[in-house]
Amino acid sequence: MIEAVESTSTGSWHETPVLIVSLVMIAVSLVVFGVCLRLIRKTRDSRQRCTAETTGTVSELRERHDNDGTLWSPVFSYTVGGHNYELKSGIWSHPSKFHVGDKATVLYDPFEPSHAYMRKDHGRMIVLVSFAAASVVDFIAGVVMLALWMPR
Repeated sequence: MIEAVESTSTGSWHETPVLIVSLVMIAVSLVVFGVCLRLIRKTRDSRQRCTAETTGTVSELRERHDNDGTLWSPVFSYTVGGHNYELKSGIWSHPSKFHVGDKATVLYDPFEPSHAYMRKDHGRMIVLVSFAAASVVDFIAGVVMLALWMPR
């Protein structure tokens, strides 16, 4: 005859699905956080090198469609040392904040003028910080889940 035994612990190491899920959550969150941190530093360093400024002109508007309608993003043309460059902005808006022919200040690297950005263009940084914050939440959830299922 087989008897059923009731477990009084909240979990144990032999319950591998919980262990695997929590360890994967922790590992993925650490990788995502590391990648975000590296890209944030790279973006910050790149912007610190952009010390020269010039006037850019909106040469075209890129458009993207989503559920809320059409979003617009300007492409700025600027000239440094007789060479023409283009900067595709990360600013998407509805309605468009810029029109073809509008002028704006472009900050660029004096040693590599093709590296440039718009002062108010924080889209990339916002996405990176958001992903980094989400990875911290994921890490905490993985640690809590692991702690709740560890044998006592």
